[in-house]
Amino acid sequence: ELKYMHWYANAGLNEGLNILRAPGCFPHGVTISAMGYYRTGSTLLFNVARLWAALGAGVGGMVSGFNCFGRQTVNPTPKERRESKCTIVCKDHEWRPGAAEHSNAILMSHRDPWESLCSRKMMDMWCKDPPKALAKQYQGANAPEYKTKCLASDKMQRTEAVTQCVALMQMQANIYTKREEAGKHVDFDVLLTDFYADPESQIAGIGRAMGICDAALNNRPLLDFIKAMTVYLHDKPDKDMGITRMHDTHSSKKREKQCSDLLGWMRSDVSCSRWIDGNASA
Repeated sequence: ELKYMHWYANAGLNEGLNILRAPGCFPHGVTISAMGYYRTGSTLLFNVARLWAALGAGVGGMVSGFNCFGRQTVNPTPKERRESKCTIVCKDHEWRPGAAEHSNAILMSHRDPWESLCSRKMMDMWCKDPPKALAKQYQGANAPEYKTKCLASDKMQRTEAVTQCVALMQMQANIYTKREEAGKHVDFDVLLTDFYADPESQIAGIGRAMGICDAALNNRPLLDFIKAMTVYLHDKPDKDMGITRMHDTHSSKKREKQCSDLLGWMRSDVSCSRWIDGNASA
């Protein structure tokens, strides 16, 4: 990121930074929570928000990382929260105390449910936990036996697919519901295929939800910088993971090879099938 900024400083990027850092353009002191159920591009979403904040807040003006918490954790009193200029960008999959109420903006992500489940399957997050009816039978030393049997059985994997699909639906619904119960709303929800089709508009949409001014959102060098960094994150997911929180990415070829039966298993459940048809819309 720093190398890119150095290389393109005199090609319009410094001018873009001046626009973003001008008074009234970047909202200092806000909390931005990047949510999203598992394997939906929520880490990509987090990094776009992190990059906007890093560019806008400057050195020492922001913190970022995993776990979203209420602002009162770092600024206990209302006065401290009003006066703080520290911008927080966090990533999480589930609500933690205070986050729904105190986040200035909530960013969400969703994705073709088949792709989400397939990614979890390829990451070995599959056939790990037996259903409640079988939990006692496959505990302790017998736990590995369940996974072996599950992976060898289409029937058991169908149950696994439906169970995980329903769990992801519930995660998504819970994020929306808790935010609405706090009297607020989800500010931007990115469909991963939309990001791939038109990254510039999605990058600008994320920035707009954060409260960044239009002059910065329409600045081509700023958009090009963030877009270039998202490509690098995808191609080099193992670099600086402590900052980016990235993990492995999977190609369409791998998904088709390892998840050929998955869609049929998921569609055996009516609610899951409906969710698939709606492209995981909330």
